[in-house]
Amino acid sequence: MLQYDANNTRKNHMTISDWSFFKQIKTFHNYRVFIHSFIFKMDSLCEQIDKLIINYLEEFGHLISSKQLLDDTIKQGYFNLSRARIIMGVNNLSRLQYSEKDPMIASTKVSISSLPFDIEKELDKEHCDDTLKWFGLLSPNVLKQSQKSFQQTIDLALEACRRQQNILELKTKIQQLLKEKQTFLTKENFYENKNVD
Repeated sequence: MLQYDANNTRKNHMTISDWSFFKQIKTFHNYRVFIHSFIFKMDSLCEQIDKLIINYLEEFGHLISSKQLLDDTIKQGYFNLSRARIIMGVNNLSRLQYSEKDPMIASTKVSISSLPFDIEKELDKEHCDDTLKWFGLLSPNVLKQSQKSFQQTIDLALEACRRQQNILELKTKIQQLLKEKQTFLTKENFYENKNVD
């Protein structure tokens, strides 16, 4: 340690033990800085991953709900269509009633773009006539309800597609952060072992 003379004054030279002591202090300080930086970085990565996982699970829940609602709506549409055929008669609600002068043209079109992903519904105003008139002017309510159900399935299908795309994007982000976390752990573990040596 440091040596002092009879007058309790510090001498100008240092022993080997003094240098070792100061070296240990410097190493300890660097280690504390390393630990603080490591914890801060890990907390930030883990927090981002946790938020993305929560969003992923929420989107997955919404996707399941959308698909279930889509399935129920389609079933309801076919059920009402069956009821309408019973009320009107099988021959009065079939292809025989399709108009030859006014061919069937889709009034709703869906456009999909991949980069970036986007899906939109477009209504063709020129062909928005109610095709139920093919089956008579006084269509039963169950037939109208069936038509409404099938129209709703378009929006439900688009919603399911958007949810699915969000899930894929969240999954990609989570995988990237997990890879970054693993790389960071491997890198910092190497530095820690090097400093200890």
